[in-house]
Amino acid sequence: MLAGLLVFASLTVLIWAALHRRHSTVLRVGYSDYPPYMQVLAPGKASGFAVEIFSAAARRRHIPIKWIAVDWPVDRALATGAVDMFPFLAISDERRGKFAMSPSWWESNLGLVALKSRALPMEGGEGLRIAARVPSREAAVARQGFPGASIVGVSDHESVVTAVCSGEADAGVATHSLLSELLSAGVAPCRGNALKVQWYPQLTVQYAVAARREFSSEVEALQKEIVRQAIDGSMRAAALRYGLHPTNQMSLFRDLVSIRDYNVILGVTVLVLSVILATIFWQNRRVRQARLAAERARRQAEQALAARTQFIANVSHEIRTPLNGILGMTELLLASPLDEAQREYTEAVNISGQALLGMINQLLDFSKIDAGKMDLERTEFSPLHVVEEIATLFSAKAAEKNLEIVSVAHPMMPRTVVGDAGRLRQVLSNLTSNAIKFTESGSVLIEASLIERSASMTTLRFVVEDTGIGIPAAFHEKLFEPFSQLDTSSTRRFGGTGLGLSICRELVHLMGGSIGFDGERKQGASFWITIPFSLSRASTDTMMRLAKGGLRILCVDPNPHVRRALRIQLETWGASVLEASSLAEAEGVAEKTFHLAFLGGDQPLKKFRERFEGCIPIVLVSPRAGSGIAARSEEGAHFLHKPVRQLPLWNCILQAIGNLPAGTEPQGAGYPANGARVLVVEDNTLNQKVIVHFLHRLGCEATVVCNGQEAVEIAARKAFDLILMDYQMPVLDGVAATRQIRSREKPERRTPIIALTAASLPQDRELCEEAGMDGFLSKPVAFDSLRAVIETLPAASTNPT
Repeated sequence: MLAGLLVFASLTVLIWAALHRRHSTVLRVGYSDYPPYMQVLAPGKASGFAVEIFSAAARRRHIPIKWIAVDWPVDRALATGAVDMFPFLAISDERRGKFAMSPSWWESNLGLVALKSRALPMEGGEGLRIAARVPSREAAVARQGFPGASIVGVSDHESVVTAVCSGEADAGVATHSLLSELLSAGVAPCRGNALKVQWYPQLTVQYAVAARREFSSEVEALQKEIVRQAIDGSMRAAALRYGLHPTNQMSLFRDLVSIRDYNVILGVTVLVLSVILATIFWQNRRVRQARLAAERARRQAEQALAARTQFIANVSHEIRTPLNGILGMTELLLASPLDEAQREYTEAVNISGQALLGMINQLLDFSKIDAGKMDLERTEFSPLHVVEEIATLFSAKAAEKNLEIVSVAHPMMPRTVVGDAGRLRQVLSNLTSNAIKFTESGSVLIEASLIERSASMTTLRFVVEDTGIGIPAAFHEKLFEPFSQLDTSSTRRFGGTGLGLSICRELVHLMGGSIGFDGERKQGASFWITIPFSLSRASTDTMMRLAKGGLRILCVDPNPHVRRALRIQLETWGASVLEASSLAEAEGVAEKTFHLAFLGGDQPLKKFRERFEGCIPIVLVSPRAGSGIAARSEEGAHFLHKPVRQLPLWNCILQAIGNLPAGTEPQGAGYPANGARVLVVEDNTLNQKVIVHFLHRLGCEATVVCNGQEAVEIAARKAFDLILMDYQMPVLDGVAATRQIRSREKPERRTPIIALTAASLPQDRELCEEAGMDGFLSKPVAFDSLRAVIETLPAASTNPT
């Protein structure tokens, strides 16, 4: 080891000495009159920016030089041996083949000078006469930049301007600094003529140090010192003194030279380290193999990711099409007269379909998160309905574990907001599913409340609370990290990928909100999210009130969350509510009379009637009650299913007090018939029926065609107020059909075209927008979404064609 270090130190000293050795031969360095870069002051005396930089580099390298004025072509002077080196020579492929040349250390933009009245082209230059010094690099660059122009050869730079002013040439080419100097000095034939200078990006000249081949090592040494001047700032100072601007290429040149400077040192270092690391060579080989395997795995993973994204998008499209019919028909059923059992079954189908849709969306979210793309929708929705749907959706799953799930919405909550209901539903579903998974006994609470509200915005808080195993303090910091799980042992009881909370965090942040949990709880877990939403027009609707004033209601249930949820809602409607955990506790207030009583927890009806004569009982039936409901109905009580939802609760109270016949529910609101003519372009028969039924409910006139070609033909014959265009169809797809319709329609009448699409990738929507579509309705199409589109249309015209 010590011997190796001594060898390394000796070689370093030798290398340093070689790099800094004195040069014994005097280099003959040529220069010519090319201000401000080079200027002839007197025989053997040179001045200018390039002269100053080169002289400093030679001085730093201890290389003696002798300046020799060259008034004939530099190439010939170098080739004949009249000079050994030239510090500032324009780079060309021909010169690189003949001389030893450094990388470019300076570049200069060329401009065209012309009479002010002369129009100059940006490119091509057909017929343009350009004056240039011949032979010179400027002339070669002008030929390359303006291939259609002809070059007028002149002897020097002043003659370039003279040729322009005399009319011999249309323009002249030279560098910025040279033109500035010539114009400021005033060339004799140009006095009294207004001139202009125009700069072109294609006219750029790069300069380097050039020498005869035998001096290639000196060229390399000098270029390093030139770069060091760029690094220490002396080149910039010199450039400013001569009215020049430092070039942007110096940083790249500096890096190149720095690498070359240390090549030898690095080589010696590698040699020494190879001796030290010889004993662990086999381990390096294993690491190398592992790296190659990892690289192959990475490439395979990228290919798999791209394939998975496309596969998920295709599967999503195929599933959404029949799902559109399922959810659409259930909406139509719910809008028709149904008895209580039929409505309950239909709602269960609808909720299950929505759950399936949520699963499809979750698969897409994985692919979008991997791709770094996630879009939000902005639609009107009810946050209360979202909370109730989540509770209903998970009620059966909770009942399997003998758990009770309760939803609570505070009275000041806005009825509707504008935001992404699907993303909110996804986050709450994930939190609720986790709460049930990690809870063995007790209950799960989903609560929504208002934090703040302005004229146009509101911030809502959602809490999912359980009585489960809780969150250990050691796990708090990494709770929202991907692939984090409470129990990672081989015998763990709870499954899952550990991605759910990480995805929830990303979605909440995307919606502009925040997510967290109560770290101070000793038992169970409590997750919260706060999200800002825009307020919709329906947010100011009047709150419902019970018609019968002074209604007194008793709530008996062992679960305090159930009692609290009922009390909040009933008091919002104007009732007076008293809570009790059991009938025994309720007997303590028997001197009071009640109109209604909600009984949960299998309270005995016979004992209740004996103690509370005249009070109408409403039995709260849990999802696990099963067939016991039918037997108890003979006792004449009203029944309400848990988890309690607002609309069934309202209807049950009205039935109990005699304002609504049993087995009925309020039907959907009627909508004004505005007579809008709508063309439905859809190849799926079931989807056609759903959309046509929706349009008839909205008072619209619907015309149906099965492909894009038929849509183009009928749109040319008949005027429509709206076109609902499917994305993927046989014969002619929706994008191509939209392009044809847009190309044929009159400028004064632009028909709105809305895409009916189950496509989920961002490029699909971009394609629709480029074709001229005005909006999107995602499949499965919801009635409220279609209604929102129809409401934006003006009243239909009376002329049908």
